[in-house]
Amino acid sequence: MRKITTLLLLWGMLLKYAVAQQHNISGHIATESGQPIAGATILAKGAAGKGTSTDDKGNFTLSVPDNVKSIQISAVGFVAQTVDLAGRSSLTVTLKVSDQSMDQVVVTALGIKREVKTLDILHSRYLPSSWYRHISQTC
Repeated sequence: MRKITTLLLLWGMLLKYAVAQQHNISGHIATESGQPIAGATILAKGAAGKGTSTDDKGNFTLSVPDNVKSIQISAVGFVAQTVDLAGRSSLTVTLKVSDQSMDQVVVTALGIKREVKTLDILHSRYLPSSWYRHISQTC
């Protein structure tokens, strides 16, 4: 019984390492003029939930399973691009500006409720009294 338990334990550990082998990919995302793109999204194709975004300098690091062969890079205002990894662990990618423009943007805030008390709190802590009188008259 002890041999069977030991074999099952070793088999489980071997399976875990055989399936979960991962490697790191790092890189830099920039515009055609060389400016870094902050907030670009990098997704590993074929690995659900594996992704990251670039920092303010356009740099990223992503840990992906060995079976991932390509990544998808996208950013608002730029054409999305698929990059084959081909065994590389470091990438420099240039995104082209999209020729599509947004006609209209709507920003909503769901679930926010305002009460009349908000003006009193705002007045007493942050606004000079002359501003409060002006806000009270316009409301």
